[in-house]
Amino acid sequence: MGGVGRVAWGVACLASSLLALACGARSELDDLQDGEVDSQRPSATCSGDLACVEEGGMPEAAAASADVRADDAMPPDASSILRIAFFGEPGVYDESALMTFLQSYPAIVTRLQTIPSPITADLLGSFDIVILDQLTRTFDPGEAATFVAWLHGGGSVLSLTGYVNTPSDATLPNSLLADLPMRYASAFVGEGAAPIFITDFAVSPVTAGLRQVPFWGGHQVSILGQCDGMTQAVAFLEAAPVGAVCEHGTGRVYLWGDEWVEYTSEWTSATDAQRFWQDAIDWLAVPVGARSGAE
Repeated sequence: MGGVGRVAWGVACLASSLLALACGARSELDDLQDGEVDSQRPSATCSGDLACVEEGGMPEAAAASADVRADDAMPPDASSILRIAFFGEPGVYDESALMTFLQSYPAIVTRLQTIPSPITADLLGSFDIVILDQLTRTFDPGEAATFVAWLHGGGSVLSLTGYVNTPSDATLPNSLLADLPMRYASAFVGEGAAPIFITDFAVSPVTAGLRQVPFWGGHQVSILGQCDGMTQAVAFLEAAPVGAVCEHGTGRVYLWGDEWVEYTSEWTSATDAQRFWQDAIDWLAVPVGARSGAE
């Protein structure tokens, strides 16, 4: 979303955001990244590597995740802990409900690429899922090839965009996804005085139970061809795709045209922001062919 709109919305959401739990990213790659992690972690009480919860409980929005999961089939080998890496800076508003949800999935969550460092096979091999957040640089063709090879071998990526309404919101993630037949279009869509809702969804594991997902200034997703496997537009704004998924080798790819689903202010009963993440992580967490039965 655009900068002016973000400031106005931020004032309105400030009170609720201050109540949210901050639960910082934990790094398992300090030695690989020379200590590059999110340095602004708030204090919290953590138990092992499973979760990170403020003393006295977690935010209401994040606590509701237990109810969401109770209605869903658990992924195979659910006792294992996912390894999730955010690439780039966080968005401008509080994301603590999302972080609490991910860590209670359970997952170890790490933030990288806030300071430029090479994308290597060894680095990517330390993670199951990469989430492209507010990226800070263009990636070279060698890094793009390494990234797509990791996907083909079973890695998964969720890409977000729409942070500041500049061309880099599309061009930076496109540079890392260059070897895939899906990318962000340059046109900016869904801008306005307040968030709108995406309500038009195709049938897909990543849209199960979705009715309205917040969206405030982002990009359409262009599908230029087929990935190795299933390739599908899954969400639409005025009939144009703003969400798409595909299977590449044994890996999974999900492009979403905005970042507003990250923010704690949107994790309320009036939106499906939390359900968006539940569906996305459940799908991304299982390599193609590993889930028994049809999806």
